[in-house]
Amino acid sequence: MKILFAVSEPIDPLLLSGIASQPDFPFDYSVATNFEDAGHLLDEGGYDAAVADYALPGGTAEGLISRVSSVPLVISAKPGEEDCAVRAVKLGAYDFIMRDMQGAYLKTLALTLQSVIKRKQYEQELELYREQLESIVSARTRELEHELSERTKSAIRAERTLKEKELMLKEIHHRVKNSMQIISGLISMEALNATDEKSQTLLRESEHRVRSIAMLHENILSGGAPGEIDFGVFAGQLAGQLVECYARRGLHVELKLESSGAMLGLEEAMPCTQILNELVTNSLKYAFVDRAEGRIFIRFRRDASGYRELQVADDGAGIDPPYVAGSARKLGLQLVEALVSQLKGYLTCTSAGGTVFTIRF
Repeated sequence: MKILFAVSEPIDPLLLSGIASQPDFPFDYSVATNFEDAGHLLDEGGYDAAVADYALPGGTAEGLISRVSSVPLVISAKPGEEDCAVRAVKLGAYDFIMRDMQGAYLKTLALTLQSVIKRKQYEQELELYREQLESIVSARTRELEHELSERTKSAIRAERTLKEKELMLKEIHHRVKNSMQIISGLISMEALNATDEKSQTLLRESEHRVRSIAMLHENILSGGAPGEIDFGVFAGQLAGQLVECYARRGLHVELKLESSGAMLGLEEAMPCTQILNELVTNSLKYAFVDRAEGRIFIRFRRDASGYRELQVADDGAGIDPPYVAGSARKLGLQLVEALVSQLKGYLTCTSAGGTVFTIRF
């Protein structure tokens, strides 16, 4: 795979060269040091992803968005550019990372890029399924319009078309679920073959991310309304599975769920699922160190003004240092921040008597 780096400061290419020389950096890359060169390279194509500093000599990364419609663009923002990075994501950038002058963010850059590229691949596959569905439905609709010209058969035609759409949509969810389960199984096999604990942990976390997507499609497939899910019920199922997988021997985690029965479509349920997976996993990994028991609280509701609220809390040790929006360094919280931006919502965190993450969208 090939990556384009558009950087604004001379130190960045030197740091990047040191990181890229390591054997676990799986990319070829090119470097552009200004807006114009970055644009020319993107126009030439051949890149799997691009990482661009928000402020470049000659322009900003926002000006590159229209040139990377098929390539995920990750914004690299320095402190003080958080709002600009979030705006760029809303305009079409794929994600953003926060950089520091010491280049520490480059050490996890390979994992970030791999995650971004995989997410882009999943989205392209889903888009292909949707296009195929629309093509089949369109062709079938034309046939029905030609065959059924009488008014009394119009209702029959509409009913048949609707049923076909529902069946095809279920088939898509079924195929996506099966694909995610296969991918999850392959990652699990890689984890078993990993020789060090760090690699095993990273692979297990990736496995659970993919498995959560498979669970979502399975629940939508078995749900009542096509393409919708009672997310409160699903949240309890997903969290329960994570508790079984992550809770160490001798630790009892009590799961508390509060839900108002609010329904979500796939476009909102997908990022909410990934957010829930990351936050519950963080609680299980870090909140109950040296403890024999703990509690995790999940609440999902729709308020009187129509906003949805997803809250994940625990009674553990609390996050240290206190979380500040836009300052996440770990991949999990960076992913949460990007997904909250995708929902056009906002994220808050308190850490008194435990940790409480609240997402409102």
